[in-house]
Amino acid sequence: MKRVSVKCVVLCVVLSIGSMASAATWNGGAGVDLPYWDVAGNWTDGTAPTGGTIDIGPAINVPDGVEPWACVIDDETEENLGAPLDLSRFRVGGDDAPGILTMTGGSLITTYFRVGRSSGQVGIINLSGGTMSTKTSPLRDVEIGKDGIGTLNMTSFSGT
Repeated sequence: MKRVSVKCVVLCVVLSIGSMASAATWNGGAGVDLPYWDVAGNWTDGTAPTGGTIDIGPAINVPDGVEPWACVIDDETEENLGAPLDLSRFRVGGDDAPGILTMTGGSLITTYFRVGRSSGQVGIINLSGGTMSTKTSPLRDVEIGKDGIGTLNMTSFSGT
């Protein structure tokens, strides 16, 4: 019987912890016609997340003359994913182009969210439907434009 090296076990644990801490990043890779959260091709790792830390960055490969597109959460998102969006951290912002989230339906629950938080970043959230909630009460851990530029547009929307 072979023995497992202690170094190997420690390395495996460190690598697995590191991978748990990384954020899922939306980059709009599926294109302007499929900008939805639940489309796997829009995420750098090829998987549409339902939890964890999420970064909404700018869409990649935007053709000349086309406005950058937003990550969209709608009434079909949760149904298509088979789970609600229950996040630990949620950040919207990009350095070279804005990170944009448009929510027209569905629900998103998060511990905190940041929009255009870091210096040089631009983040935009457009809320016209659905529900966004934070897990903390009273509302806290929300930063809009702390050191960057953050915009929150709300119409016909509920949040807690």
